[in-house]
Amino acid sequence: MPAPFLLAVCRKRVILFSMPPLRTPERAADTAEFKHLLDDLYPRWNAFLWRSYSSLKNVHADLVQQSAEDLTRYARERSWSEVDDWSAMGFRILHRRIADHYRSQARAWTFEPISEDLPAADSATNPERVAHYAAQLQKLVRLITGLDDQDRHLLLSEILDDGPNDRSPLTDVERKRMSRLRARLRDKMESREGDTEAGKKK
Repeated sequence: MPAPFLLAVCRKRVILFSMPPLRTPERAADTAEFKHLLDDLYPRWNAFLWRSYSSLKNVHADLVQQSAEDLTRYARERSWSEVDDWSAMGFRILHRRIADHYRSQARAWTFEPISEDLPAADSATNPERVAHYAAQLQKLVRLITGLDDQDRHLLLSEILDDGPNDRSPLTDVERKRMSRLRARLRDKMESREGDTEAGKKK
């Protein structure tokens, strides 16, 4: 039978009722509201970047473009009513792109060769030791930037929070995960894994 149907019996007669096809909700990206949203977000994103991240002026246009593409991709998979605040979602995506930029910059630095003219606070400091600690710092940053977002945030939460009053206590699960993360980083720092990668490109 070509369409869904219902059967009804009335005085020994079988009657077929055709059911109308189910309508697929309109994708948010295809709505007029979404087009207006992008028109509103572009100047607000740019103003925010200039106000808070003027040092990134060379990549402002790229960050805005990437954020618009990500938001559009997100809107193609949802209806307009599924998201309470599309503007807030847009800024959340922009913040992620900013974080991605800083992370990629930090990771790229970890593969740069160590300078032979490293400054030292004490002129009597052994240059080899200074170079060793610089290489260890590069390795540590490389390992941290290689973690997934949740693990990296958990590992750095104690450092990034302003104080104990701003930090929620870790749950038992988070404490165990933190312990495993520290042990894993410690093992990798003590091994020679990645020691010969300096100078290579990601």
